[in-house]
Amino acid sequence: MEKKKICWITSACFMETDFNYSVMTELAKYFKIHWFVLGSRNNYISESKLDIFKKLPDFHIEWNTKKYRMRDFRSLIYYYGLYTNIKFISPDIVYCNVAPDPFFSIISLFLDRNKTIFAAHDGKAQNDSSSFGFMRTLAYNILFKHSKYVNMFSQSQANLMKMTYPQNEIYIMPLPLKDFGKSVKAAPKDFVRFLSFGNIIYQKNIDLLIDAAEILYERGYHNFKVSINGNCKDWEFYASRIKHPTIFECNPHFISNEDLLDLFATSHYSVFPYRRVSQSGVLKLAFNYNLPVITSCLGAFREEVVDGVNGFFFEAENVNSLADVMKKCLLMHQEDYAILKKKMKDYIEDKYSTKRIVLYYTELFTNFIK
Repeated sequence: MEKKKICWITSACFMETDFNYSVMTELAKYFKIHWFVLGSRNNYISESKLDIFKKLPDFHIEWNTKKYRMRDFRSLIYYYGLYTNIKFISPDIVYCNVAPDPFFSIISLFLDRNKTIFAAHDGKAQNDSSSFGFMRTLAYNILFKHSKYVNMFSQSQANLMKMTYPQNEIYIMPLPLKDFGKSVKAAPKDFVRFLSFGNIIYQKNIDLLIDAAEILYERGYHNFKVSINGNCKDWEFYASRIKHPTIFECNPHFISNEDLLDLFATSHYSVFPYRRVSQSGVLKLAFNYNLPVITSCLGAFREEVVDGVNGFFFEAENVNSLADVMKKCLLMHQEDYAILKKKMKDYIEDKYSTKRIVLYYTELFTNFIK
């Protein structure tokens, strides 16, 4: 039987979701895949790293450099060119994992809705008062008010999508793990390191983590460090909360992939004190590197974290609750940490294995074609 054709479209900013050689290799056994990557060649994943896909049979990958900003009308020409390429290929399925953009949303109206699946990471646009927030909301509304099939990565966001755009038929899968390679370094044995990684912004609630660490120190626990890493536009606000700098390792700037690997390799826990969350790519990094997590007890985290198996919960925005969980981790470290790591490894391998992710995509595309 001839393989069915899939046009797979990914924004460069979502390459960390779709960039999985093992998954794509397996899918290429069942489908002919033409993969368009949209965006800048200088961001996220370099074009040279995509060369490994060019050797796969029945697999074509093409990087479409986008030179124009979201509000530039020339973007409409850019996306129309993409549309004509799709029409020329005449695929059985179009799978779009594309960042909200008004001009892409307009062009998407011409795609055959019965053959198109749109991936969505949020159930509704994360609006703000900026012009960018307005355009993102506009793009979301154009796209998902007229879509028919949507693939999502969490039940809580799928519920929100169904409330916001009720006409959509929604499929749900776990967000694949992220793997940036290996580090030769190891975690220290004489103290426990709690890691925070990612852009330091209001919703990440890093001030709560700092305050919890200070409470823990004042309770007499000094055998730990809190490592805070990521871009920050207002570091003075966070720095002003630090009273005992010896327990903090602060890097409020861009972190390269190489440094990222070392951070995960040399830490014991990854902490997510978030005020709100839809999905977290950093959570999947922690899962990939078998690093137990400490998270706010929020809906999206409750879908993927099993307390005592791959991490621990604390009451959202409760600084004493977070301090108590960090204390628990310190007290259990010598005897029970290795057991926790083993339970986490088994759980992650079962839920996020390449086999399971490939099975999801295969069943989705096969059933969709039928």
